[in-house]
Amino acid sequence: MPAISSESLIAQLTKGKPTPVLLVLGKDAYLRDALRERVVAASVEPAARSWALSRYSAEEGELAAALMQARTVPMLARRQVVIVTEVEALEKLGDKKREAEIENLTEYFTDPAPFTVLILEATVLDQRTRFTKMLLEQALVVAAELPEEPHERARMAAMLAMQMAGDQGSQIEDDAAEELADLCNCDLASMRSEIAKLATYAGAGQPIRRADV
Repeated sequence: MPAISSESLIAQLTKGKPTPVLLVLGKDAYLRDALRERVVAASVEPAARSWALSRYSAEEGELAAALMQARTVPMLARRQVVIVTEVEALEKLGDKKREAEIENLTEYFTDPAPFTVLILEATVLDQRTRFTKMLLEQALVVAAELPEEPHERARMAAMLAMQMAGDQGSQIEDDAAEELADLCNCDLASMRSEIAKLATYAGAGQPIRRADV
């Protein structure tokens, strides 16, 4: 399937449109986490998250259990989200085991549960392999990466700085967010670390200003 922007994805989920399988690709853990949280927020009511949200690791051999959960109707919830992390680990399996996992996923893709949003997460996949080609063809691909174009990359990083500040219980002014993104060269891990310090420096109830940065 073609790639979709995170904003378009959230709009679809918010409107209740079926989005059975997502492939989230990206090396940046913060962006993967942020995207995942937005999908969960758009898909599952807060009161239902303790039983309508589950997480599995492909690296730990839990794909089969994840697909079983995806086929299970959630209790007391309209939709559930099933997350499978480290999907790239499946590429490293022996031929027999890898083919079995491909078969399991292919079977699920042919009849995905309408009440489940299945999120498959990977940092990077080898697009030459049959496994990856199958995923790219069947799943809705969302890139958890900043844009390549410098201006758009800086704009997105500044927006994320505001979200990071909110995560710290603080706020950051627009020009301060832009300055921080520039100084950190849009490195989100560095930005998150610096915002934690800046929030403490600015003080409780005070926004982070450009002078602070």
